[in-house]
Amino acid sequence: MSITVRRPVHHFSPIRWRKWRLRFILFLLLLGSVIIQGAAGSVVFFSFRPDLVLIIVVYWALKKDPSGGWFIGMAGGFMIDLFSSGMLGLHTLALATVGLLVAFFSNPLYQTHLSTRVVMVGISSVSYSILYYLLLLIFSAPPSWSYLWKAVLIPSAWQTILVAPLWLWMIDRALGKDDKDKGR
Repeated sequence: MSITVRRPVHHFSPIRWRKWRLRFILFLLLLGSVIIQGAAGSVVFFSFRPDLVLIIVVYWALKKDPSGGWFIGMAGGFMIDLFSSGMLGLHTLALATVGLLVAFFSNPLYQTHLSTRVVMVGISSVSYSILYYLLLLIFSAPPSWSYLWKAVLIPSAWQTILVAPLWLWMIDRALGKDDKDKGR
């Protein structure tokens, strides 16, 4: 009678590698968006400042569940808070709420179509600006309501909508399409 000793063999898991690869690419996209939007935005684009982080949050919220939208909103908002001079946490709370709401209200929609994504980016841009204004109203001294509409909300919304198709295409190329997303 012989005794065979088996040693555990650790197999490489391609699913786990794909998840970490997606997270790393998403982190790089968020970091690049924050740098373009914050540091180099006014120099490179001559006061053309679309909200690139919001586009990524809407993309991920449409692709994943509400917890994924909340998490990517928290991560993107925290990165914006770190690179901006405003109050810490306002962008985090506003973007996380927008990511959660987009994921909740987009279930019955055809989420992979470009026009649906661009419309959701436009609605999210307006709601994000209003939510951020309300948070400023609670925690700080906000600008006037008319200034918000003329100088912040309308320019930010149309600039973000204008850049959204190109940015969404780039995100699709960087992250790749999942097989489960084709049926949605």
